[in-house]
Amino acid sequence: MLLALLVSVFTFVRGHAVNTTTAGFVGQDLPAFTSLFDLKLAVMSEEPIVYDYYATQDSTRFRVSHATNAQRIARGLVLLKNSGLDAASVSEIEEHYLQLGRLAKELDRTLDRPSVDWVRASALLSSISDHAEGINRGVDHLMQVASGNVEERGKHTRQEVSGIVTMVAAFSVATLILLIATGYSLGAYIAESTRRRQLALFPERNPHPILSVHADGTPVYANRGALNMLAECGLPPTHVHRLLPGDLPKRLAALKQSGGSMDALEYQACGRALSGEIHPLPDYDLFHVYLSDVSERRQFEETLIHRAYHDAVTNLPNRYSFHETLSEALAHGRRGAVLLLSVDRFRLFVDSFGHAAGDEVLKAVAARLDQALRASWSASGVSRLFRMDSAQFAIVARGVESAAELDEHARLLREVIAGPVKVKDRELLLSFSIGGSLFPIDGLDAEVVVRSADRAMQSIRKQGGNGYCHYGPQLDAQYLELLEMETALRLAHERGEMALHFQPQVNIRTGALIGFEALLRWRHPEHGMMPTQRFIAVAEDTGLIIPIGEWVLRTACVQAREWLGTGLRNFTMGVNVSARQFTTGDLPATVSRIVQETRLDPSYLELEITESVAMHDVERTIATLSALRDIGVKLAIDDFGTGYSSLSYLKRFPIHRLKIDKSFVRNVASDLNDAAITRAIIALARSLKLGLIAEGVETEAQRAMLARCGCKEIQGYLVARPAPASELQQFLSGNAQRQRLGIKIILPEGHLLQ
Repeated sequence: MLLALLVSVFTFVRGHAVNTTTAGFVGQDLPAFTSLFDLKLAVMSEEPIVYDYYATQDSTRFRVSHATNAQRIARGLVLLKNSGLDAASVSEIEEHYLQLGRLAKELDRTLDRPSVDWVRASALLSSISDHAEGINRGVDHLMQVASGNVEERGKHTRQEVSGIVTMVAAFSVATLILLIATGYSLGAYIAESTRRRQLALFPERNPHPILSVHADGTPVYANRGALNMLAECGLPPTHVHRLLPGDLPKRLAALKQSGGSMDALEYQACGRALSGEIHPLPDYDLFHVYLSDVSERRQFEETLIHRAYHDAVTNLPNRYSFHETLSEALAHGRRGAVLLLSVDRFRLFVDSFGHAAGDEVLKAVAARLDQALRASWSASGVSRLFRMDSAQFAIVARGVESAAELDEHARLLREVIAGPVKVKDRELLLSFSIGGSLFPIDGLDAEVVVRSADRAMQSIRKQGGNGYCHYGPQLDAQYLELLEMETALRLAHERGEMALHFQPQVNIRTGALIGFEALLRWRHPEHGMMPTQRFIAVAEDTGLIIPIGEWVLRTACVQAREWLGTGLRNFTMGVNVSARQFTTGDLPATVSRIVQETRLDPSYLELEITESVAMHDVERTIATLSALRDIGVKLAIDDFGTGYSSLSYLKRFPIHRLKIDKSFVRNVASDLNDAAITRAIIALARSLKLGLIAEGVETEAQRAMLARCGCKEIQGYLVARPAPASELQQFLSGNAQRQRLGIKIILPEGHLLQ
């Protein structure tokens, strides 16, 4: 009895230790596992929230989602601190979370600005991902620590139980066989109790659905998370089987036969997207099914995919979808056509009415094109409409065999889209530049086919738009010619093939010199003197006009300074300013720097801008002209009467002179309309107290009519042809002599000033 009592006391002590170990697992390790699992889920949710914000810039949704998720993470951190796990790792996780929160706020500020710094936003996203990864690493480490604790407790429990069994066997081997059996029974009971607690408490405390099923798929257990999901779906607890996939028995049989440890599954149930894992419990002939509701993630992924392949304004497939569709058609050897359509002068509409109205126009155009597409291709094949970018759309049509067939479709398309489009109580008559190409005739890959259609479209745009052209080899020749022109133009500027010619400007009655216009000339080493209108357009398109224009301005200022050195006075040096020069960079700063470097009094310099350039962006024009006026240079509107000037804006421009375009001067003596327009321009200049000069005067009849109309200054072949400064010396000498003697020369008909 004494030995039995000792064995009982020893067993009680060791059993208490085992119970303490089990309580530690239940009270510490299992909650730690739950906290870590919740924290990891919350951190995994953070990245989709910020990436959604980056893609949509929806600050309201971001702030609500971020705040909610931040609370989940904060609760997880509080539970971790009380879990007794590695304090240094918990502190590192908390530091990563603080940095992640700071970066999320910085991203919010960056994306909420009117002008988004996308480079900065991308860098912030990358940093947020790094800190989220840091948190995940810390959580994984703590899970390993917690797993180690559980393993250590299990090991300790086994050691304690083994000690009990050993002591019972040692003390009772001879006399207390029954007590030994009792000791073994007690050890088995304690081990089973620990296992049962582990298996029982983990599912109940897990917020995600967990089910136990028989090998035939019949549910035998569902935790609270599964019952809550059923309730959310409006189903009673008896319908647990509705949460399981229909092919579950087949999956269980296959898993059992293969001897695997896990099978992953994704399926739809109860109107939700579910993802889960199946784990076998061989000892019990049961299977545990762990489920997660991934509906929001799936919806978010589908939304991102849709946004990646569709235009946000028109909801049409975008450029990426276009290239995939075209590449797929080419890969399968199909025949068809590509049409590129650009809305003519769309930029003008946006500048006039704003971007919101521009979006409405694009939506209306998309609807009209979709209607046209159904009308023109309804019976001939499959076609799709895409929005490429800005005001450009594209059509991929299968089944088009020839250029004639493509031309006919384009004709029908133009007929349908030709009508007015109503946007915000306005009726707009839109026109399109349309280019088409055939595949695989005009190209064997998507890039070549699109380039061919684009070249055809650009040829229409250069002709003023509102037309259609299908691709032909001659377009390649034109582009090659432009490329060669661009290369030659770059070399011409570097090699000094450019030169300035100067055309005198004189008083219409006395012939007294009042100024010059500097005109750019290019003598090509092979083709001789190049037409100005031919290479200036190329210079504008390529941006070469910026350095060339600066060279022209500097050279003209140097020449004016040289003439001043010879005693010439009371003249201006007119220099044309291109559209690219006027709208790109800082023209006033360039002019100020050049007049300072050439030491030219800025009052001798007159800058000429065309009427169309001046009216492109009126407020910017006024600001730029005011800055130039403050420098001291004179300002003139060139080609006046050919653009769309508004008098309300014209009177606000700080200009000094108008130049009547030569298209009116050409027939001023023979065409009543041109004469009336010329008189109106002269009267307008007089009423606005502006100087006025007529350009392109070639005959005495033109000069006489202009004089009768009240024009006081002219330039043109009647006075002198443009010539290098060295060839104008005789003209300048004669003018200087007339000025010294006070001689007034009335220009005779048919004679030039000598």
